[in-house]
Amino acid sequence: MSKSKRFSASERNGRRISRAVQTHAVDQPALAAPKRATVPARLARIETRIKVELLVVVLLAICAAYALTIATKPSSGVLKLNDGAITYDGGLLHGRMDGNGTMTFDNGDTYTGEFKDGAFNGSGTFTSKDGWKYEGNFTNGEPDGEGTLTTEDSVVYQGTFKQGIYQSAH
Repeated sequence: MSKSKRFSASERNGRRISRAVQTHAVDQPALAAPKRATVPARLARIETRIKVELLVVVLLAICAAYALTIATKPSSGVLKLNDGAITYDGGLLHGRMDGNGTMTFDNGDTYTGEFKDGAFNGSGTFTSKDGWKYEGNFTNGEPDGEGTLTTEDSVVYQGTFKQGIYQSAH
């Protein structure tokens, strides 16, 4: 009598699974590693990225040049301030009074001269509707420096002014 070896159920199942894996392993291809891009394809992607980055740099340079030249270029125009009570006709920079211009107030007063940052700055003439006139230098909207004040009675004060106040004669 030949002795046959008896296998338990779990051992029999394990052998079946093992045979099944062996037979199918030949029939089906193994999982392949993902294909790596070829060197020319990788170089093409790098070249495209460099081109895009270069384009962005050029566009930024153009925007900076525009902001520094064209956008800061003085222009001229008419501004109406305080609901039309003040009219300005002259140079503008960034939408503010800058350069030479004339400001007319609704009460009849006028200023003709230089403006900077929206105020009387530099040489100019302020003429009051009441008849007095100041000709000279202005700083931040006030007579400041050398100038001449002529009153409505034709009295002339010529000399130095500081923050709108007459200081001394020459």
